[in-house]
Amino acid sequence: MLPPEIQYTRTSDEITLAYADEGEGVPVLHLAPLSHLLENHRFAQFGGEAIRKFMARHHRYIRVNPRGFGASQRDVADYSLPTRVGDILAILDSLQLDQCAIWAHLGMMPGSIAFPAEHLDRVSRLILSWPVTRAPQDVVPELATVGLLKHTDWQLYWRSMALTIDLRDDAIDRWAEFGMLSVEPDDYFRWHNANREIDVTDLLSEIRCPVLLIPLASMEGTARDIGAASPDARLSRAPLGQMAELVRRFLREPKPRDALPLGRRLDTNADGLSARELEVLAEVAIGRRNAEIADVLRISPATVKRHISNILRKTGLSNRTELAHYAVER
Repeated sequence: MLPPEIQYTRTSDEITLAYADEGEGVPVLHLAPLSHLLENHRFAQFGGEAIRKFMARHHRYIRVNPRGFGASQRDVADYSLPTRVGDILAILDSLQLDQCAIWAHLGMMPGSIAFPAEHLDRVSRLILSWPVTRAPQDVVPELATVGLLKHTDWQLYWRSMALTIDLRDDAIDRWAEFGMLSVEPDDYFRWHNANREIDVTDLLSEIRCPVLLIPLASMEGTARDIGAASPDARLSRAPLGQMAELVRRFLREPKPRDALPLGRRLDTNADGLSARELEVLAEVAIGRRNAEIADVLRISPATVKRHISNILRKTGLSNRTELAHYAVER
């Protein structure tokens, strides 16, 4: 199989993202932090080449280098949750995809969980490998210990990380080389520090697509908590070499019956409101406050506030009164 063509797109905050799009079938957007689309072929063991060849035979397989990593733009200042959601949206819009499955790993969890929670109709299925809702270092003690090295010895940090995932002998040095090639220290520190400030636990209940959780053994308790908070989630174990086949089986399952809270199906409109935003708008229109909307839709008040801010931004309106009039006029 020939190396894929690398394409580029720009985000709403003018960051250039690199992605590769190959194969046919159900589209799968694969998000992994440690990757370099221009160099993965040189590091087949770590660059996901076996997974790439397998997935591209069965699906339309889209790999993305996240901001700050790989062939995407480096020296990035903003790694906040809204930018991560916006990056996924930029890729889908660039490819003119109305909907796709998302497969994300470890440090890519925040945006990958927040995106289907905010854009209910854009994600068909969600696969979370080594799932967490907070910074991985806060969940896995071994990663926290190794993380202390990243500020003092960049190469030793990557070598130590190799040991945490059971690499041995020459593979340790190759992993370290791949890690240092994939991201610069300053970008990694900013990305890592941003992860420590993000917790997407409250968003799990908003995800309406089927979710597959594939945890490491040391993270199984966390994965079970995530599954319990998600409306339609399951947990399966698979070693790295069998993960792609597990994902393919999950994607081939019959499409579930579409169901949104309160038994209502709301369509998006010309202002680009998501299905969930339209539900929040309907509650605003009948005079409910944030706490009441949170109770009705079974989400947190903070999430309601975020949705209302998004609705105001998209519609160009200024307050709840204007939103109520807007909802009635629709």
